[in-house]
Amino acid sequence: MVKQGGEWLNLAQLSDGYQTLLGLVIDLSARMALANPHLNNPLESEAVIMIDEVDLHLHPQWQRRVLGIYCRLFQMLNSLSLLTAPLLSRR
Repeated sequence: MVKQGGEWLNLAQLSDGYQTLLGLVIDLSARMALANPHLNNPLESEAVIMIDEVDLHLHPQWQRRVLGIYCRLFQMLNSLSLLTAPLLSRR
C-alpha cells in the first residue's frame, strides 16, 4: 500500500511508471543489502549500476526527475544510466 494524495492505494492501482520506479528502488535496495550484509546501512554502500531504458513507461515529467530521485535515495551510488530519452540526456 502507498499513500498518495491522502489516500491509501494498492500498488496495482498505481501508474505503470510509478510501479516501474518503485520496483527498481526495491530491487536495488534488496541487492545492496544482499551484497553488503556486514554494513549497518547497506544503502550507503558504494555501487555502480547500469540501467537500460530508465525512462521506460515514465511520464515526461517523471523522466525529468528520475535521476535526481535515484541520486537522493542512494547517495553513495555512482550510477551510470543508459539514456534513451531526450529529456533525460539534457540533465
